[in-house]
Amino acid sequence: MSVAYIRDLPGITSLALGCETAGQVKENAALIGVKAISPAGTDAIRALGKRVPIQEAMDRILGKK
Repeated sequence: MSVAYIRDLPGITSLALGCETAGQVKENAALIGVKAISPAGTDAIRALGKRVPIQEAMDRILGKK
């Protein structure tokens, strides 16, 4: 879902997805072809993003909180 969300944002023309194995390359290639998220789904994701400030989210990811 995250790949579809980012892929379909206005202005996005390409994605760089990391991989270490041939299997991951295949998995990532398959993600590019997933169905688009509905407008309601996109709105829901945006609403969730507004609830947690980006710095707080990054701090959690990096184990700072």
